[in-house]
Amino acid sequence: MKLLQNEDGFTMMELMIVFVIISVAIGMAYYSVNIVFSARVDSHASQYRADLRLLRDKTISDIHTYELVWSYTDHHYTYEIIDLSDGKTVKKIELSKDIDVNVYLASEPTNLVDVAGVKIRFDAATGEVKNVSGANGAGKYVLENTVNGKQFTVEIVKLTGRID
Repeated sequence: MKLLQNEDGFTMMELMIVFVIISVAIGMAYYSVNIVFSARVDSHASQYRADLRLLRDKTISDIHTYELVWSYTDHHYTYEIIDLSDGKTVKKIELSKDIDVNVYLASEPTNLVDVAGVKIRFDAATGEVKNVSGANGAGKYVLENTVNGKQFTVEIVKLTGRID
C-alpha cells in the first residue's frame, strides 16, 4: 500500500475556527446595523420632543403665536414650526424615509389619524394645547422604524402642555 505524502487540505479544526470567525463577524455587522437604525428613530423622537418644548416655550415667552404643522410628501414625514405673526418657517425637519408616524389624538373618536395636516399650538397664558380646526394636537405620536420595528412614543398632554 502506498502512503500519500504532502497532501494539502484543511483539518476539521481549521474549518471550524474559520466558521466561528465568519459567524462572529456577521453577528457584529447585524448588531451594528440594528443599532444604527434604532439610533435614527430615537434621535428623531428626541428632536421632536425638543422642538415641541421649543414651540411651547417660545409661545409662552414671546408675543408671537407659533404652530407645528405635520405633512407627508415624497415618502417623507415632515414637520415645520411656523411663526403665525409673519407666516415664516422657523424650523423645518424632514424625517428619514424609513420612519413611519402614527398619531393617536385624544380628541378623535377613533384616535388613529393621518399625521399629515395635524397642527399643534399652545396657549400663551397657560401652555395648554389649543384647538386648531376643531381638533387639538394632544395625544400620542408613535415614531416607528419600518426596517426593524423599533418604536418611540412622544405624548402631549392637552391641559398642561406636558411633553413626555
